[in-house]
Amino acid sequence: MERVSLTVDLRKDLGSRSARRSRREGKLPGVLYGHGSEGVAIEVNLRELRRLVGGKLAHTVILELKGPKEVEGKTALVKEVQRDPVTDAPIHADFIELVAGQKLHVTVPIHVVGKAAGIVHGGIVEQTLRELPIEVLPKDIPSALEIDISELNIGQSIHVKQMKLPEGVRSMIDTETSVVAVVAPRAEAAATPAAEGAAAAGAKPEGQS
Repeated sequence: MERVSLTVDLRKDLGSRSARRSRREGKLPGVLYGHGSEGVAIEVNLRELRRLVGGKLAHTVILELKGPKEVEGKTALVKEVQRDPVTDAPIHADFIELVAGQKLHVTVPIHVVGKAAGIVHGGIVEQTLRELPIEVLPKDIPSALEIDISELNIGQSIHVKQMKLPEGVRSMIDTETSVVAVVAPRAEAAATPAAEGAAAAGAKPEGQS
């Protein structure tokens, strides 16, 4: 798993007014939560954070924190990002401190690879689950999980229980949850019930000519 260094500052003033001022200065206010301790109010340079972990502020990159003694030398993950409901811009972030040997719950992206066999017959690939919540040790956090759909035909699907998870990784959702499926073209699927109904309406009772 990728590790990057991130400079962190402590927030001296709290409250919405202070948070707005930080955002105007290009900083993202947040809280660093430790294990068994109260959170530490921090702020980071939003542009730097995006450069290091991606535009979506991915939570599968380990951050090695640099800054005041309260955070210096700690490692953390972006746990959750709150966004403006109108602009979708990040307005606050929760970071979680990592402790070696202690499992944590994170969500990692699911990537579909390969070309489904059913596409040749007009099938459409529908991915219904794009991220998987997992329990894992910090050192074993995968950057992503892959599913090979090469053998999927129309009408077939892959569920969480069929995913080959790395050693030490455990799913936190129902293993019967569907991840990806190959379905018939919508026009064909819509025409089939209509055709069946028309056939039924045109059928004559037995014995009539």
